[in-house]
Amino acid sequence: MIDRNLVVEYLEPTLWGRLGHVLRILEPVREVAHVLIEEEGYRAFFRGRLYNRKGADIPEGAVGQQMEAQFPEADEIRIYTRDTIAGFFTAVQGREIYDMDIDTYLQFMYETLDARIQILPLRKRRGNLWELLETFGRQDGVYNIGVMQGEALYFQCMLEFRAGKLVRVTTADRYGQDVFDWEKICENVRKEFSTEAVSIMITLEQLQEKYAV
Repeated sequence: MIDRNLVVEYLEPTLWGRLGHVLRILEPVREVAHVLIEEEGYRAFFRGRLYNRKGADIPEGAVGQQMEAQFPEADEIRIYTRDTIAGFFTAVQGREIYDMDIDTYLQFMYETLDARIQILPLRKRRGNLWELLETFGRQDGVYNIGVMQGEALYFQCMLEFRAGKLVRVTTADRYGQDVFDWEKICENVRKEFSTEAVSIMITLEQLQEKYAV
């Protein structure tokens, strides 16, 4: 779905800087608690805070239950040892991964993590990003996407798909002018990509109503 040679170019800094907000609406970030089990206790990291518990004698079979009680607000808890961390990094950096498309590699990496690391999925967060990319990828072409906030353009990007894969991400910055004028952007996109271009405009409020958790 995402080509391994994906081209990312002409990213207008003001509009592109708002990508994070758009992605948080489409694909809410899972809050993960990372726990490293050591000989005498454990260390953990959650919500920007480091926890260091020395002398905490936790029976092996009760680690998961103990961590769920420690981090009740986490969406997911990952429990590591130094050996499982080393094994995971060795597995996901092998030579065979270099020919994988980006989404295939991400799936492989998470499956490898799941196979080697104890993962406690406490709750699911709805995500829409991958579903949208799969929908766009069913037909070759360029999707010109604009998100408006009131009368102003809040975010804009263009996604180019070939053979079911996302091969290029760009913005109207490629035209060197009219970067914040949605009508002009659509005109420029039609001139460059002709019948392959599909323009989609949505307001930030509509995006939040449709996709926010």
